[in-house]
Amino acid sequence: MTMLANSTGGLLATAPEPVKERYRGLRTETRMNHLASCRPSGDLVAHSVLTALKSADKAWKTLKEQADPLEERMRRGLLGPRPRRGGTAMNINPETKRKMREMNAVEPLDAFERQDVTLEAASTTERLQIAVDDAYAMFCQSRIDGLVSRARLRYPDADLRSLQLVEERGLNRQQLNELATCGWIEQHRDVVIQGFAGTGKTWIANALARQACRNRYRTLYIRMPDLTEQWETANLKPGAPAKLIRKISGYRLLVLDEWLIDKPNTSMSRFIHEIMERREDTASTIFCTQYRQKDWPGRFDRSPRTDAILDRIVHNSTWIETGDYNMRAHTHQQ
Repeated sequence: MTMLANSTGGLLATAPEPVKERYRGLRTETRMNHLASCRPSGDLVAHSVLTALKSADKAWKTLKEQADPLEERMRRGLLGPRPRRGGTAMNINPETKRKMREMNAVEPLDAFERQDVTLEAASTTERLQIAVDDAYAMFCQSRIDGLVSRARLRYPDADLRSLQLVEERGLNRQQLNELATCGWIEQHRDVVIQGFAGTGKTWIANALARQACRNRYRTLYIRMPDLTEQWETANLKPGAPAKLIRKISGYRLLVLDEWLIDKPNTSMSRFIHEIMERREDTASTIFCTQYRQKDWPGRFDRSPRTDAILDRIVHNSTWIETGDYNMRAHTHQQ
């Protein structure tokens, strides 16, 4: 009886919850029926209990056999086929492989070849569907990797999920989580990250930019001194300034690091104004700066153009204060 009970308990532990409920009902009903018909003799009681357990165990096995096909179908729909053990492989001849590579269909080819060791014998339709899903996942990841590479991030591995010392730095976790959804990019809003040197402004900006790349937004990270140099070089070539303006304005997300670290001259102010004008209501920008908002006007020359630039940024931005906690010193101390 102990062996039967242990066997039944082991099966029950792996059963779906609805089947467990049905089994418990059957087990109770079977036991009660047999015990009700027992005589007072101890042998008859023991025999009746044993018979009840056997009947319940048989009922459970029947239910399990009925549940297995449904469970298997559900598992295939959610997780794909089980890993095969010695099933036939889908062999692709060398000429077909050559043609697929020549057509730049490397991802589907790799997906089919991986099936040789990861799938059991399955229908051609199932294998094709799984291969396409696998190849599409590889294609999407390849696009994301390309966007991250072309964004020229200073910290390409920055990730908001690994952000350290959030409370100590006075950062708002809820605000950062909302920004991680990239809804602000869809709304064409900007982000200003302000704080002292070494407080992690660039890292946070790169983490947001990397998240934008994951959401398929074309992104560029650039320091303001480098952008100023590009503008000055472009002014030496006919047609180059207009080309640079179109290029910088075309990114869905633009990260401007070291914003206003140098006072822009009249030519650079005109360039910044043109970029802000073209990007308004069409794209988003992240500004990383050490200067508070009240100090921005003093970094520009006094002209109506300055008011036009600041008005487009200040009233359409989410502000992140990184405080004065020096993350650079914290990292070096570890």
